[in-house]
Amino acid sequence: MYPLPHDNMSFLEPNHDHDPTCVVHLIEPPKTFLSLLPDNVVEILAGVQDSTSIAYSSKERFDELIADRFDRLLPDHAANDAERDKENIDPAIHEVVGAYSGKPRRPSYSEPAFFHYQNQVMAEKRYLTKEALVDWHNKVHRLEREIHMLHLSEADDQRFHTWLNALKREVIHWEEHAEDIDVPEFEDTIAEFELQQAGDSTKKAAITEDKPTGSVAMEKTDSGIGM
Repeated sequence: MYPLPHDNMSFLEPNHDHDPTCVVHLIEPPKTFLSLLPDNVVEILAGVQDSTSIAYSSKERFDELIADRFDRLLPDHAANDAERDKENIDPAIHEVVGAYSGKPRRPSYSEPAFFHYQNQVMAEKRYLTKEALVDWHNKVHRLEREIHMLHLSEADDQRFHTWLNALKREVIHWEEHAEDIDVPEFEDTIAEFELQQAGDSTKKAAITEDKPTGSVAMEKTDSGIGM
């Protein structure tokens, strides 16, 4: 079995790679507001922007891991080979058992490989919710405190909080979303995968049944011969 690109033991230390351009629509305050800020507050704002980008990248990695759960069900070759050996020893028994159950043989998946995947998911979720987002909350709180101390005009203060509140709503949504998602369980993921496969098979069968046979009904016409 070839190593997969996601099977990197450094999963316990999620990378901090991020691209601020992915969240530029969120992290850029009104341009007219920036000119009102002293340099030290601009630096604090830059910290919030950087922290938002880091949290977003972690959220994307976490969502991608959850979406990949079926792909991380790797075949247990040893168990599958053993099952095939049993069938080869006495195919008649397998045929009777299979006919009685009415179900094809269920493939076996590697639980150790899935455990490795679960560790990746747990590590990313822990990093996102316990580190990246905690850092983000701290930096936002500091920015709010510094802005408050500037005693801006009511209009400028409202402009700032309109932008910041929109940012906070979005990031808090990421946080709630991550908290609500549990690490996929091995047996539950297999059951969900098999249910999806069964649904796909039913859809394909229905599409096949609905397809026209290609035969064209020819109308019988009178050629006029023999009249």
